[in-house]
Amino acid sequence: MTKIIFKLLRDAFITIKIKYQSNKGLNSISDFKYFFQLFIIRFFFGNTKIRNLIKANKFNEEVWSSIFITPESSKNILKELVNDGCSYVLKLKDDNFEDIKNETLLNMQYPNAIFFDGKNKLLNKQNFFDLPSLENFLVQNNIYMLKNELVINNLLKFKELFTNNFFLNIAQNYFGSKKITVSASIFSTNNSAQNKLTEDSRKALKNKSAQSYHFDVDFKKFFKIIIYFTDVESELDGAHIFIPGTHIKKHSNHYVTDRFSDDDIERSYDRKKTFTGKAGSLFFVDTFGIHKGSTVEKNFRTAVLVEYGKDHFQYSKNAIFI
Repeated sequence: MTKIIFKLLRDAFITIKIKYQSNKGLNSISDFKYFFQLFIIRFFFGNTKIRNLIKANKFNEEVWSSIFITPESSKNILKELVNDGCSYVLKLKDDNFEDIKNETLLNMQYPNAIFFDGKNKLLNKQNFFDLPSLENFLVQNNIYMLKNELVINNLLKFKELFTNNFFLNIAQNYFGSKKITVSASIFSTNNSAQNKLTEDSRKALKNKSAQSYHFDVDFKKFFKIIIYFTDVESELDGAHIFIPGTHIKKHSNHYVTDRFSDDDIERSYDRKKTFTGKAGSLFFVDTFGIHKGSTVEKNFRTAVLVEYGKDHFQYSKNAIFI
């Protein structure tokens, strides 16, 4: 246990150092508060036993949503999150999906590009009228992955959808708190030059783009919704992979967040869930559990991630508070 506490403490300080350097130091009282909150989250709530003390509310509230092809109950999703750390796959109605997809592609504010040579660069504002234009941009610029934090307040239909009573009911009951932080980002991955990469380059890109097993420590408690903008029909398409139950129990050698090998994780746990679905599919996942995105080898993969965190913490600059 002493060794684990030391590793958690080291992880907290390394995370703060990286954030401190990118923030160029402490400039105000609010900066000091942010780093203090970040330390508490990484050190204390990076500890599975402490995080498990935050209990979900009893399943006595229920909101039904008709935004999906088949109406869905918040109670059903909450039970899945509590028990497995992930839900089954849901499918948005076509009009709801098209609304959020088009709005998102037209509001890409200064995306971060990861190139095939491993370099990162912050790009100027980009607007894409459809997915083919986004994919063509990646190919022409030799970009492996484009990541963009979304400004939710600029996405009126997106905001209306993902802050409706269905999603907030799940978040507030899962966290046992009425205070919720919501943020979102889009990821688009290009497979066009995979066969030209060396093994070392491929491994480095996998680590940078969350394609090695790991877990997140973003809030005291949190979950994410992943919406596929493209068809993801197998692991070759970049499917999300999750190890059910690891949001509440991990082996001691996986107790502190890191990059873990496929063999290590898949040999250590008896369940693995691969999320596939057509464009417009979404699912809930508590990424404090061990997970990864599989490497995109067959087609382009574009997905949006919406994160709900317990209490108000400005983990990302464009997060909104409920």
